Amino acid sequence: MSRHLSKPTFRPLTKSAHKLSGFVLALTISLGALSVSAFANEYTINLNKTQILHLPGPAATIIVGNPDIADISVHSPDTLFVIGRGYGETNIIALDKFGQTILETNIIVNAGMGESGVRILNIGRGRKSYNCTPDCLPAPVLGDTPDFRAEHSGGDGGPINNSSAGPGYGIPPSGAPSAPVPSFPNDSDR
Repeated sequence: MSRHLSKPTFRPLTKSAHKLSGFVLALTISLGALSVSAFANEYTINLNKTQILHLPGPAATIIVGNPDIADISVHSPDTLFVIGRGYGETNIIALDKFGQTILETNIIVNAGMGESGVRILNIGRGRKSYNCTPDCLPAPVLGDTPDFRAEHSGGDGGPINNSSAGPGYGIPPSGAPSAPVPSFPNDSDR
């Protein structure tokens, strides 16, 4: 049994429908531009420094990908303080009260000099990550050897500490053997 489907009939738009379609097109284009500007930025912050981040609108929810790399302090619904806590890269997402994304951006935390340079050193069965901006410092991330991560997170499973004066780097705890920081090719060129 076959069915006969009629062809759809197209009718010209009325004047008001034509104006409405133009408005919808303009609104779509302007909202698209708004979302591009809200998503296009990338912020670089120095370790242990704070940077002000102005949101395009009031946020109801702030999400930080890895708070061990960058942390947020909310000053007002549309102003955040971003603090560089550890070397590396993470992201921040801000949602309005309706759950719509008003900001999605990458945050890069570095030592404040030179270009961003993360080096990964594979030794035997393990991996160790270093941020070389400009000097190579331990920057443990998921996937690095557990011993390396523990050594540079204070050993107690707490947050990763990459500061030159803090535990886990620089002066080892009393009685602990010191481990040399590896050198990489072209480090002497800097």
